[in-house]
Amino acid sequence: MEITAAAAQATTYTTGKTLAEQINDYLAASKTSIATLASEIPGYSRPTISRYLSGKYEGDISTIEKLLADWLAQRTGEAVELPEPGRKTGRKPVFYESRDALKVLGVCQSCQEYIGLGIVVARSGYGKTYSLRQYAKLPRVAYIECDDTMSSRDLVEAIEKSLGIPSGYGTIWRRVNGIRDFFNTNKGYLLIIDEADKLVSKYTQKKMEILRAIFDQSDVGLVIAGEPKLEAQIKTYLARMANRVDFYVSLKGLDPSEVEGYLEGFEVDPDAMVELKARACNMQTGCFRLLDRTLSNVTRILEERGERVVTVKIIEQASSLMDTLGQEETIELSRENWLVLANGDHQLRVEAVDGNFATSVRVWNFSKKETVIAFQFAQPEETDARATKILITPTWHIEGSVAKVEACNNAFDASPAWEDITAQVAINRVYNFLNQSKTAEKWGVNVRFTIEKNEGYEGEVSISGFGGAYE
Repeated sequence: MEITAAAAQATTYTTGKTLAEQINDYLAASKTSIATLASEIPGYSRPTISRYLSGKYEGDISTIEKLLADWLAQRTGEAVELPEPGRKTGRKPVFYESRDALKVLGVCQSCQEYIGLGIVVARSGYGKTYSLRQYAKLPRVAYIECDDTMSSRDLVEAIEKSLGIPSGYGTIWRRVNGIRDFFNTNKGYLLIIDEADKLVSKYTQKKMEILRAIFDQSDVGLVIAGEPKLEAQIKTYLARMANRVDFYVSLKGLDPSEVEGYLEGFEVDPDAMVELKARACNMQTGCFRLLDRTLSNVTRILEERGERVVTVKIIEQASSLMDTLGQEETIELSRENWLVLANGDHQLRVEAVDGNFATSVRVWNFSKKETVIAFQFAQPEETDARATKILITPTWHIEGSVAKVEACNNAFDASPAWEDITAQVAINRVYNFLNQSKTAEKWGVNVRFTIEKNEGYEGEVSISGFGGAYE
């Protein structure tokens, strides 16, 4: 590689942005791919360059940084700043390759390479979106982040926009065909749908069916990501999609050693390290996002004071900044506590008391508006032989709703033959089973109820229990 005199003079050591940050900024601004960068750095592959840019390169850093600094100087004609050798940068990694992140990247790569369907599920704050967006920087990757307000037309338009296709004015069917034509003409694409759990409800799965149709009829890999409920949604409502899944990953969160790796650029005293690990690894309240947000404020405080060491006191101050600026709190109520709450407005009051008996009180307002009651036996009732009839007598109040009761006599099958017994339940009569076959080793009976309140009805809809018998 030829180096101009101006470029050679431009390489200096400072405590400013890391070289990786400077290069990532340039790649984003110039829309230059990592693959293009790697092709112009002799002796280094694209994965190696990616690891360096994400702060995970473990080889001779001085050699690769010299080559990258020269490359950036040639591209920009401006001074290239490098950190002082051996000194902590005081900055977070541009991209941290945790176990979870590598799993997400692996699913994305496999789906893109093998034209597969992948599912990624994770609790909020575990770094799912962070990793997906990182992969989306690669060529031929389209990334969509969904929200609750999206219509089917909005979803199609978002996909068109991500692909650079002019938004059409025809029917959704015609526009979906245009997307399929694009993927079949432009091979090797990956479509990432993030926050996909917001596309599914009890009342409609149309938006997910659009994605399934695109995947089924196109040469395109598809990754669908969301919170843990996404998995249940697909299994419950989207059987045709569930049986097409090729790759699956559920994120577990950071472990303590990964927290240490993430903090490698900082000088952290031992007590502060314990506190930061707790913020990242606590299964109830901790997550990657909380660690990252805390560290952003810690960095701000250190820069303002001209200090370098992270202490517990600074972490506490950083936390107070987060409270001042507004923090989204997520508190999970147990199933039992949620069920006893009536529909309507409620308050959650939390009082914290420290070792000196000083108190701090926070009150959160929330609403409960359940419109569906749905349940079945957790474990089917095993029977010695095929049940031929069943009687179910519920104690319920279902005015202003639509109720459905189903039963099956082959409940241990992978796909039980559910039969609608609502009419017989309504008149307190025996229902005669139609099914006469099973695939499991044993017969079993199960019953399930689905009660949906009519839109606009404000009265009580409830079920307090049911009895019954079968033979």
